[in-house]
Amino acid sequence: MTSARGVGQVVELLEQRATADGEWSLAPWAGALYAEMEDGSVSPYSDRAISVEAASSAWATQERGEVLRRASGTLHTSTVCQVRWLWAVPTDDGSHPYRVALDAEAGLIRRLITTDGSPIRVLVESATRQIAQEGWVMGTIRLTATHHMPI
Repeated sequence: MTSARGVGQVVELLEQRATADGEWSLAPWAGALYAEMEDGSVSPYSDRAISVEAASSAWATQERGEVLRRASGTLHTSTVCQVRWLWAVPTDDGSHPYRVALDAEAGLIRRLITTDGSPIRVLVESATRQIAQEGWVMGTIRLTATHHMPI
């Protein structure tokens, strides 16, 4: 069995890691965390939604590496992914919803970068967040996944 993984398999792995414990739900399509309703209002697909997108990929181009890639049938690949998330859960215990969302983001990052024996290595680059409307916090976690893509 080969350890080569394509870009689609990187996205699938990140989706699986993010939703494995049931805390987060996968949005119906990439980039869409909420829907516009007929009356013009917006509604989240889930109180805790995520979406994974492969933003870009790059390949090693050293001449020596070219010979190795041809022999192995793979390309060493770095794929930049964005995990967009939406947290729209009010707190009943009096804690600040923004801090609760930040804690949820930290847990999500831990799951995304976990080492689980996969040949795909994931590193966090950055995270941004904003308050979308009262009670909603949205963010984007930017990751780089290194993997060997079959050619």
